Amino acid sequence: MVVEEEESVAEAVVVPSSGLRVNPDLLVEEDGPAIPVLPAGVYLEDEETPVGRVELFRVNGRKYTVAKRVDPGIAFRYMRAIRKRQSQESALADMLYDVLGDAVVDALADEALSHEEMASVMKAVEKHTMSVMKAAGLGN
Repeated sequence: MVVEEEESVAEAVVVPSSGLRVNPDLLVEEDGPAIPVLPAGVYLEDEETPVGRVELFRVNGRKYTVAKRVDPGIAFRYMRAIRKRQSQESALADMLYDVLGDAVVDALADEALSHEEMASVMKAVEKHTMSVMKAAGLGN
């Protein structure tokens, strides 16, 4: 004997433009509200910062971290970009992506930072990255 399951069309979520039907039970959160998936390097304030990482700043209950030891190549690329007369803002933007990564920069973009906060983030990344040069005895 074959038992056929009845589909409740009234309960299904229908996307009108495509005719797609989604089982509504799959859209219900079982354990409360959804927890945001944060990119590597971003942690909730109450989470411990992993060994080998250092916190740069906090925004909206999230800690943004970077590796304690930045690849010296990032600092050299930054200096080369400025030397080749690329604007400092453009060189800083490249360095921000190199240090934080695309996913973290995307998460930052969703934070709705003020101009002052954005400037502080850029300064923190620059200072941390250039600390590599100081540690090697090459900076002031």
